[in-house]
Amino acid sequence: MHLKNKQIAESKARLFEKIEQSGVLSTSTLKALASVDRENYVDEKLVPQAYDDSALPIQAGQTISQVLIVGIMIEALNISWEDKLLEIGTGSGYQTAVLARLNRRVFSIERFLELVHVAEKNLESEPNNNYTIIHADGYEGFTSQSPFDKIIVSAASENIPDKLLQQMKVGGIMVLPLGQEGQTQELLKVIKTEDSYTTHSLGFVKFVPMLKGTV
Repeated sequence: MHLKNKQIAESKARLFEKIEQSGVLSTSTLKALASVDRENYVDEKLVPQAYDDSALPIQAGQTISQVLIVGIMIEALNISWEDKLLEIGTGSGYQTAVLARLNRRVFSIERFLELVHVAEKNLESEPNNNYTIIHADGYEGFTSQSPFDKIIVSAASENIPDKLLQQMKVGGIMVLPLGQEGQTQELLKVIKTEDSYTTHSLGFVKFVPMLKGTV
């Protein structure tokens, strides 16, 4: 094994041993996370840091979330294979790839056209092609495929977006960070009820802001 590849493999093993020992993720979530090579979704110069448990910068001024946070968000969704799933914020495609290991069809919205192309290229190496990436405004959701069983949002909004709530099935789950940029944000699990919704806190996080429109 090439020295660089060996170092990456060792750092990946260390990170996943640490995450497994924390006991916060199920076996299925851990397996899905570990099956995706994060180094394929970061800039080449950041490959040695791919398995640092931290967010890393990607194109368009955005970030790839830390591995544990991706795992916590996916765990909270309680995904089943048959769920109709919507991801807001494709980024470089890392989380999309993990979701595609757990769900038969992932619809993913990205507002930056540059990142749509980046993600599509990165995802070519994945064994599954059960995803669709859409260049669109995440606040608008994806009406033509709604309602969704599960929605995962990878950028922080100040309020729970109404149109995303409207596109959830009753009993559906949405996981998203809530709060302003530069301030403490809270990761929420939202469960839609017949006439409203309930929320559960999953802890405090730091995400890039969720912006309207497309670029």
